[in-house]
Amino acid sequence: MTLKNHMAAIRMLAAVLASILCLVSPSRAEVVYKDIYVYMVDKGTYSFDLNGDGITDFTLTMTLHQVGCPYSITAVETPAQGNGAESTPLQAGAQIGPNETFVKAAQTMASFSYFCNGHMSYSGPWPKGQIGYLGFSFLIDGQPHYGWAAVEFNVITTFGPPKLIAVLTGYAYETVPGMPISAGQTK
Repeated sequence: MTLKNHMAAIRMLAAVLASILCLVSPSRAEVVYKDIYVYMVDKGTYSFDLNGDGITDFTLTMTLHQVGCPYSITAVETPAQGNGAESTPLQAGAQIGPNETFVKAAQTMASFSYFCNGHMSYSGPWPKGQIGYLGFSFLIDGQPHYGWAAVEFNVITTFGPPKLIAVLTGYAYETVPGMPISAGQTK
C-alpha cells in the first residue's frame, strides 16, 4: 500500500467514525424544576416525591412538643433509604454533586421554643427569615442524582402565641446520574 492509499484509507476511516459519532447523541443534561408553595405552621409533614415515581424521597416534618405553657417546635428533614442531604443550608449558586458530603439520617433544620415568661428561642443551622437551599442526593434506578429544595423558616408573633413556620417554594434535580446542579438552578 502506497502512502497516498494509506492516507486515503485513514481519511475514509475518519469520515466513517465522524458520521457514526453524529448518530450517537450523548446524554443531555436536563434540570427538572417544580414550583411549589407549601406553608407549614407548627406541625405537619411534607413528602417530596422528586421525580414523580410514587416513592417519597425526603420528608420535612414539623413537630409541636407542648406540656402546658412552655412549648417547642422542631423541623426535621429525613431522607429515604439510600438518599442523603447536606447538613447546612446552601446559598444560591452553590454546587451540589458527587464531591459533597450527604448525611443519610434525619437532621434538625430549625427549632423554636416559647417559655411562660414570654422568652423565645430560635436555633438550628437554617437562618431565620432567609431562603436557604437543601442540597440532596437521591437514587433513581440505583443511580445518584443531585438536586435542591428551597426552604425558609421564620417565627410569627401575631395572632396568638408565637409560631414557627416553614415555607417551601420549589425544588429541582438533574436528570443525568452523577451530574452536579447548582442551588437554585431551574434550567
